[in-house]
Amino acid sequence: MIGFKIVLDHLNEPIDLIVYCLSYSLGILIGVQIEERLSLGHVTVQAVTKEHGPFLVQRLRGKGYMYP
Repeated sequence: MIGFKIVLDHLNEPIDLIVYCLSYSLGILIGVQIEERLSLGHVTVQAVTKEHGPFLVQRLRGKGYMYP
């Protein structure tokens, strides 16, 4: 909160505001890239099969994957 106040107190010049907006945007983009590389999110996979459905579910559950 204090850091944000310091930034807002020094945005008197238009160039300062532009630099602040660009650096904020760059921080967001870099954060998204890091999160994509680390893959911290969850992935949903849907498999459609005519045969071996119960066997597949049993194997996936045995390996720790969740199945609804």
